[in-house]
Amino acid sequence: MPSMTTMIESEHAPRYLQTLCRHFGRKVEASWDEQTGRVHFPAGVCDMRVQGTQLRVTCHADDEANLTLVTETVSSHIEMFARREALPHQWQCVADV
Repeated sequence: MPSMTTMIESEHAPRYLQTLCRHFGRKVEASWDEQTGRVHFPAGVCDMRVQGTQLRVTCHADDEANLTLVTETVSSHIEMFARREALPHQWQCVADV
C-alpha cells in the first residue's frame, strides 16, 4: 500500500489537527483526540499525530493515483486553514515495512 508523509511545523499543531479532522468529518468518517486523528476518504486514509510543535501527516491508499488524490486534498486544506502563517510541507514516500 503506497504511503506518503509530511511534517508541518507550527506551535498551533494541535489546533490544525482538530480543525482538519472536524472539517473533513462533515463529509467523511473522521475520528480524533488532542494528539491523533484519522480521516477515511473514499480514495484512502489520512493519519495525523501531534509531536511537540509538529504535525505529522501520513496518507495511505491502494494505488498511486488515489494516494495523489488524498495528499492533494489534504495539502489544499492545510493551505486553506493556515491563513495566518506559512505552513510549508513536502510529501515524502514512506518505505514499505
